[in-house]
Amino acid sequence: MCVLIMLGIGLAVPALVARGKLPPLEQPDDAAPLFLLNFAPELLAGLVFAGILAAIMSSVDSFLNIGSAALVQDLPKAFGRSVRDELFWGRAATLGIAVVAGVFAYAHGDLIALLGTLAYGTFGVAFAPVMAIGLNWKRVNADAASASISTGLFLKMPPQQNLWVISGSGRSPSV
Repeated sequence: MCVLIMLGIGLAVPALVARGKLPPLEQPDDAAPLFLLNFAPELLAGLVFAGILAAIMSSVDSFLNIGSAALVQDLPKAFGRSVRDELFWGRAATLGIAVVAGVFAYAHGDLIALLGTLAYGTFGVAFAPVMAIGLNWKRVNADAASASISTGLFLKMPPQQNLWVISGSGRSPSV
C-alpha cells in the first residue's frame, strides 16, 4: 500500500506542476510532503507522516543498540576483558554514538545518503552470498564464509582502490 501511495504521488506531482496547481519543486524530496499537505485528506497525510517517522525511529534505534552492544559487549570480550555495570556503559555508549552521529549528520548532511547507499551495498555484497550458500549447502564452513566475505568486499571496492591495495605503494595509482 505504501509503495502504491508513493508511486501515485510520484506520478501525480509532475502532472500537477504541469497544470499549474503546484509550484515547481526546488528539490525532488519535496514532492511527497507538498502533495500530502495540499491534496491528501488530513488523516491519510497524518498516517503517512507517522509511518515515515516510525520507520526512521526504528532504524535509528536499531543502529544505536547495535553500536552500543558492539562497544560494551563485543569489543571487551574480543580482548578478553569484562565490563562492570554494563547497563550504565551501554547507555553512555548509546548517548555517545547518538551525539557523534548527530554532529556528523549536521556537518555533512549531503553525504549521509551516499554513506547509507555504500553501507547497504557493502553489506549486501559481503553477506548475501554467504547467506544464500550457507542456507542451501549444509557442508559450508567458517573458512568458506570468510573467503566469500573477503572476496565480496574486495570486489566491491572501486578498481582504483583495488589497484592501490594490490600495488601496496601507499598512494593511489592513476587509472
